[in-house]
Amino acid sequence: MEEEWLYSRPFDYIHSRFINGCVADWESMIRKAFKCRNRNLRPGGWYEIQEAAFPLTSDDGTLTQDMPLGQFGSLVTEAAQKFGRPFIQVPSLKEVLVRVGFEDVQLNSYKWPTNAWPEDDHHKRIGEWNLHNFADGVTSMAMAPLTRAHNWSKEKVTVWLIGVRKDLRDMTIHAYVPV
Repeated sequence: MEEEWLYSRPFDYIHSRFINGCVADWESMIRKAFKCRNRNLRPGGWYEIQEAAFPLTSDDGTLTQDMPLGQFGSLVTEAAQKFGRPFIQVPSLKEVLVRVGFEDVQLNSYKWPTNAWPEDDHHKRIGEWNLHNFADGVTSMAMAPLTRAHNWSKEKVTVWLIGVRKDLRDMTIHAYVPV
């Protein structure tokens, strides 16, 4: 995605999701999509970006930095910075898209709870899905950043992730992922 885009026919729709912390230069990548507008993105085509912001947060202070779940986002964010792939503040992507030349740019923000703690059924359901996705994927999200950037052993990461998963399941922690 960061290499030159060379495709034989244009697209009506280009989509990226959850690559924050994997891109060295967002503006350069977005410029490539725009530059390719008449070659790779048809005029009137859509470029959709769906991203999560890190670190996780809570509105009521139930997620703190002394908890493994509270530390998770900070540690992964620090690692991405060390790898030269810093996390971008998601709202700033709108400014980048406009600056590059995209029109009708919209920013929609959501809160994805980390478990079923919300009272309303809609967010409770999102939390249930997010818990399963996060708990199942947390090892793959943490192992390389923590062993390579923070020099943790695999064993230390594995033990620490027990606490992260415990926090994820704790309904008294009203954490969410800003999306």
